[in-house]
Amino acid sequence: MNVAIDHGHAFPMPVSFLFIEHEKDRFDSLVQVIEAQRIRIDSSSNIRLLPPEHGKCDAVLGKLLDDRDSGRRPAGPMLAFLDQF
Repeated sequence: MNVAIDHGHAFPMPVSFLFIEHEKDRFDSLVQVIEAQRIRIDSSSNIRLLPPEHGKCDAVLGKLLDDRDSGRRPAGPMLAFLDQF
C-alpha cells in the first residue's frame, strides 16, 4: 500500500485494498496501523481502501465474489495476496 501511496505518478485507476483478519487482537492492531496512516491514505488518488474486515478470509472473500457475480459490485481485475501466517 505504501508503494502505491508514494508512487510519483497517478495510476489510471486506484488500486483497491481490502484487509481481512480473523483474530481479534490482530484485527485491532491492523486497524491501528491503518488509522496511523489515514491522512496519507485519504490524500492519495492511487489507492482506495475498503473497510477492514474482521472475519474468516474464506467467508469474506466468498461474499465479495458472490456480490461481484450477482452484479452488486463491479467486476474488475483482482490480485489477491493471502498471508497464511
